Amino acid sequence: MDGGVDSASNFLSAQGHPAWEMDVYYQMGMKNKSHDRLDEALKAFHYLLGKDPTYSKAPSADLGIVDILTLQKKAEEAQDARLQLAQRYAENSEWYRVNASNKAAVDEANAEVHQVMYEIPVYYHQKNEAGDTDQTLLLKAEAGYRNYLDRFPDEISWNIYQVHQHLAVLYSKIKAYPQSAHEWRWCATSDTTRMGKVPGDKKNLVSKQDAAYNAVLMMDEARITALKDVYHNDTAAAFAGPETKDYLEYVDWFTNLYGNSPVIAEVAYNAAILDYEAKQYDSAIRSLTSLITKFPNHPRAVLIRRALAQSLLVSGRYDEAAKQFLILQSKLCPFDSQCADIKKSVASTMFKQAETQEKGRDFSNASQKFEQLVRDYHDVDIADKAMFEAGVSADSAGNHEEGARLLLRVAQDYPNSDLRIKAMLKAANIYMTEQKYPDAANVFLKLQNDFPNDSLGGIQALAWAADAYEKAHSERQAGQTYESAYRLYPTGDKTPGYLYNAGQIYETAKWYSDAMDAYRLVFQNYPASQFAPDAMFSIPLLLDKQGDKANAAQAYDEYVAKYPGDKAKVLQAYLNAGKNYESLGDEAQALSHYAKCTALQSGSGVPPAMASEAAYRAGDIYYQKVAVIRLDGTKSQNDGRIKGMQENLIPAIQYYAKAVQFAEEEWALRATLKMGDLFSTIALISDNQRVAGLSGDDRFRVSIEAKASVPNYLDKASEIYKKNLEIGLSQNIESPWIDTSGTRLMETYVFKGRALEDLAQLFLKVPLPEGGTPADIAQAKDQLKKASDEQVSKAIDNYREGLKVAQTYYLDNAARTQIVSRLRALDPTSRIS
Repeated sequence: MDGGVDSASNFLSAQGHPAWEMDVYYQMGMKNKSHDRLDEALKAFHYLLGKDPTYSKAPSADLGIVDILTLQKKAEEAQDARLQLAQRYAENSEWYRVNASNKAAVDEANAEVHQVMYEIPVYYHQKNEAGDTDQTLLLKAEAGYRNYLDRFPDEISWNIYQVHQHLAVLYSKIKAYPQSAHEWRWCATSDTTRMGKVPGDKKNLVSKQDAAYNAVLMMDEARITALKDVYHNDTAAAFAGPETKDYLEYVDWFTNLYGNSPVIAEVAYNAAILDYEAKQYDSAIRSLTSLITKFPNHPRAVLIRRALAQSLLVSGRYDEAAKQFLILQSKLCPFDSQCADIKKSVASTMFKQAETQEKGRDFSNASQKFEQLVRDYHDVDIADKAMFEAGVSADSAGNHEEGARLLLRVAQDYPNSDLRIKAMLKAANIYMTEQKYPDAANVFLKLQNDFPNDSLGGIQALAWAADAYEKAHSERQAGQTYESAYRLYPTGDKTPGYLYNAGQIYETAKWYSDAMDAYRLVFQNYPASQFAPDAMFSIPLLLDKQGDKANAAQAYDEYVAKYPGDKAKVLQAYLNAGKNYESLGDEAQALSHYAKCTALQSGSGVPPAMASEAAYRAGDIYYQKVAVIRLDGTKSQNDGRIKGMQENLIPAIQYYAKAVQFAEEEWALRATLKMGDLFSTIALISDNQRVAGLSGDDRFRVSIEAKASVPNYLDKASEIYKKNLEIGLSQNIESPWIDTSGTRLMETYVFKGRALEDLAQLFLKVPLPEGGTPADIAQAKDQLKKASDEQVSKAIDNYREGLKVAQTYYLDNAARTQIVSRLRALDPTSRIS
């Protein structure tokens, strides 16, 4: 109608709005649409819907609007129109209530709703596929597809098929792989025979077989994603997870449905290799064996066989693994790029075979297998290790020489091997165990030469070589080897210690000059070394051994000046220097050093043996001054000698007492014995006193006075000797110094008794006064007789006391026998037990 909707509206209004008025508007829209007067058509349809939204053909008008907007490329408006149409003619809508009895209108409305509900999600989906970045598009598409499926749950059509396909693609894009797999599986299991012929407008429909394959792929993607995100690439944990179980269930499902599919080999491969990747080697062996048997010409046959061989290898089925690797070697070598890897795998398998023999203690065959590996695969990266193990196994088999030879070949044949040092050490150890020390030393020296800066070579190897030479009794070579450290490693931390060891070896061999040369290198070149003090101290000790007392004494003094803090060695230096000065006759220096030694003892923390000996020896110097005195001069001379004796007696006693005070057993006992000897010596000197130029009464008077003083000195000596005997008894000590004290004690009783007997005889021999009356002479004789008898009585008492002392201290010696003899001679009535 000319004038469009407005004219028609005015006309029909003038006609009283006839019943067919809506039909007019509808026809105007349809004709304008068919004649491409799209805007007029839109105006007619909108006017119609605005005037009577429950008009029976309103759904067709709404669909017309969608079509027109689509033709006008007003995509968003068209999509809004679809959404309105789907909602406006739903089963609970006003239009549906009014037209429910009009079956034709309802059927047509349902068809039109059906169409737009399909187009709504497709629009969102396609928009996303076209690159629109709106993140909600896929969610809207998913919701639209679900609404479509929910609205038409009983529908069986290619639309439904394609909706599931679209959902599968959508889920794949958003990485919802299990949902994608589910949708593809729906497609694969749907009964398409009930859907009829595929409409011409259905493009890109995926076949059921391809859908099934896609389902498997999606479950594999789900598994891979979980491996990374859930199991953090722990293939073993992932294998036990539900994602892997679901994937394998899909594989089985696909295999049962499409066992002859062109992709079945690939599907089987993926599933089989999954066992391998998850380290499920027993399962992998079964699945890979089945796979290579069913598909011997599989495009990935090499990978399958490699995985199978590796699974066998890891599972300890080495012979079977070797068989598979050798098959691969025959196929790939020498031209394929995988040849090197395969050879390495064969070698690794042989290594495991040999290792198994080794663990089973079949060392001989293990060694042969290792050697075969080296011969056949000399250049693989484990060949050096195989050579090493061949040597170890040969040694374990008892073929020690062969074992060492093979080990030494490691460094020779594989100059870049990390096992070179270990192999040389093992070879040297074999030689050491077999007591082939020179061979061991040669290996150690080669180790030092080849690896001069390695912690297991270098300077350490010198020590091992020196030790080998020592065990071979080649002391000269041992010492020279240690000394070579000074030339090879002048700044090495171990060099001073090695030089010191050289000195020790030379010293033990009594090559004292060589030893001192080595020691001098230590303290002169390495004064801060821990070995420097010992090295310097060894110089005077060796000079002592050479008898060079003067230089030894000087060297001791030099040591004290250099290392005054080492109290033990300083004490020994003072002592030894004192002894040297003493032997050289320099008593002043000797006494000075002995005094320094004793003075240093207090607070030193050193056991007192050296200080005690020094005190003893100082006392001995004074003792010797006393012992050489002879009272055989004139009275004046003897008086001077007695004074000198007394002057030396006091320091002698003081030093001996100090030796006892230090409480070191040997020197305390010796000093005690010597103090007793000192008084015995004085007694002896007094007993032998003679005064030149005297005669008559004066001579007798001096003799009697001298003889009378002897018992007092001997009593003092006896008391001192008893101290040692008391210590021996109370502490149950056995010592030659205690035994000697017992002998000396008995000798004092013999000496004292003899002195008393001699004194008794002297009284009888005293000249009587001349010119005296007979009475006076008689009286003098009587007095002298009484004095003589008194001395005899004292002698008898002395001898009896001596026997009691002998019984107390369990003494039975020659002196006791003399006592018994004298007692019987003086008192035959004495009861002697």
